[in-house]
Amino acid sequence: MKVEKSQFRFKFTGHGHYLVDYVTPNGKIRYSRTITDMEIIDKTKSEDYPKQGDLKELRRQVKLNY
Repeated sequence: MKVEKSQFRFKFTGHGHYLVDYVTPNGKIRYSRTITDMEIIDKTKSEDYPKQGDLKELRRQVKLNY
């Protein structure tokens, strides 16, 4: 299933930290995690058309240990 940038919300929480929310495609489940990997943030948040691989990696990091 394709991951869309619109499924993510980014909130700056400090130098090198973003609180990232991911909502499942059906909108029923929301995951949140503070992400410190600025490389993946730059590849997804700052891009108009991020790569699927980058979106899937960000989703993996947000859902890690849920």
